[in-house]
Amino acid sequence: MEKKFYAYVSTKAACDPCRTVFVCPPAAAVPDREAAERFAVQTGWRELAEESGSVLIIPVVLGGWETESTGLLMEIYKENCGRFATRSGQAIWGRGGMLWCWETLLYLAGYGDGAVFAGNLLVEYPNMFAAAALVNGMPEDYSAADALSCHWLTPKVSAGYRKKNREIPVHLWMFQKEGTDTKIAMRHFRESYGAYMESEVWVRGLRGSMTKAKENPAWQTRVFFGTFEAGDARLNRMIWEECFCHVIRWKNGPDGTLALADSKEEFYENPRFLRRRVRVNGNSYEYFVHLPKGKEHRRGLALVFTVHGRGEPAWLFTAKNGWDRLADETGEFILVSPDSPGNIWFLPRDGMLFPEIVSRMAEEFGIDTGRVYLTGFSNGGMMVREAAVSYPQLFAGVSPWNAPPGNTGAMMKADTSMMEPEFDAEFTAVLDAFLESGFEMPFAFVFGDQDRAADAGKDRMIAPAARANGLVGWQRREEAHFCTFLGKNEEGKTLMTVTVMRDMPHGATEEESRFTWDFLKRFRRTDGAHRIMCAETES
Repeated sequence: MEKKFYAYVSTKAACDPCRTVFVCPPAAAVPDREAAERFAVQTGWRELAEESGSVLIIPVVLGGWETESTGLLMEIYKENCGRFATRSGQAIWGRGGMLWCWETLLYLAGYGDGAVFAGNLLVEYPNMFAAAALVNGMPEDYSAADALSCHWLTPKVSAGYRKKNREIPVHLWMFQKEGTDTKIAMRHFRESYGAYMESEVWVRGLRGSMTKAKENPAWQTRVFFGTFEAGDARLNRMIWEECFCHVIRWKNGPDGTLALADSKEEFYENPRFLRRRVRVNGNSYEYFVHLPKGKEHRRGLALVFTVHGRGEPAWLFTAKNGWDRLADETGEFILVSPDSPGNIWFLPRDGMLFPEIVSRMAEEFGIDTGRVYLTGFSNGGMMVREAAVSYPQLFAGVSPWNAPPGNTGAMMKADTSMMEPEFDAEFTAVLDAFLESGFEMPFAFVFGDQDRAADAGKDRMIAPAARANGLVGWQRREEAHFCTFLGKNEEGKTLMTVTVMRDMPHGATEEESRFTWDFLKRFRRTDGAHRIMCAETES
């Protein structure tokens, strides 16, 4: 039985990641959908959803919040996350005109007894939301704190994964009446932060206190005291603009990882990323360049591409896996993050972008064209596989992460998520030509063991890549969070790796960036040569 709720879909929701805001009003305010709609309008939440291209969901509560299961919002999300039709006429290709409510961009606001419900939900499901705000209400039931996490981002976890709910950090702002005792709630939520700092904060003239983890600034709880009303549209706008818009829960583990994130406008204005534009085959592309800190004027650096997945544009994706921070730390490469039309990559349309960017980067920044490396995630990982064999003279090594089976040219033919796992005839011809050419191409494949979109056993590029690199044997290496198979040629060179991350859904971590760079940076392709130069025989 589908749960009853009022939903508003922004006319601006299109190809960019779609945020979803769950609002839990006082139960008396939402006895039916019409009342829920009035609440959405009067409190300003519908206007905020419209402006930001988001989806707003307000459950209808007939018997009071105390009669509802804390799993209510999770049920609503699972049943409806892909059922909202676009009103803008645009949506991510492959979803048949339906929007996708991103798991990483879910937010929760509660008021009065709705805030009590929302607080109890956070205790039991701290892994669901990127950020939450509780107004005139707090958790009253902490009984689920010691229960094991539901690990809702993965279908299952390994035997060693035993994380409790109280160990999962949240990003929470509380607005409470003067004199309200918040000590129990603050103590509960800061328990997961480890070492923490306390400080006074001011937000738009409102004074409060903040407890923030030293390890990760996104792990924080704030409390503001005063007189607050559920219908205060100015307060709700502050919650949206100052809190919700700046937090994301990356899908990089069973419970995800909270992180602070720039908005699109902030990313475009951030001096860390130089904004460039190029026109290729009649299409306009933007790409963003990060020069390693302290090496901004040095020429002869390597170039690393990080290619976003379907629906995840460069402004959101670029800092996701820490490639920019790794560039600063090592000073060894310039990072380039290109954007695709409609937030999706197709080799027939977009392939020529990569040689064009390399040419421009050589002219503007004097990169070492013998050390150009291509990495990408999901649909971007598919593009990495295909660009590697289409332009092998361009790259010294590539790394596709979490790439679904099939190829992008086949995806282009129908606006559906149902893809053939085999390569189509056109790309098979490209792959055959690559194999006949004699080019070596170092590959670092990465997969998650709980990824339902990508599977090492179904990736049709692994066997051809092994053949192209003349591999004669494999060595298995076990580490804390991943298992890697190293493919070696007759000379003992490791030219290929296949890594499977444990307890990993369709996501990625900074750890992957580090071991990928350690593998790729050993290779050089001089003047487009067929053979790869390798710095060492073992990795």
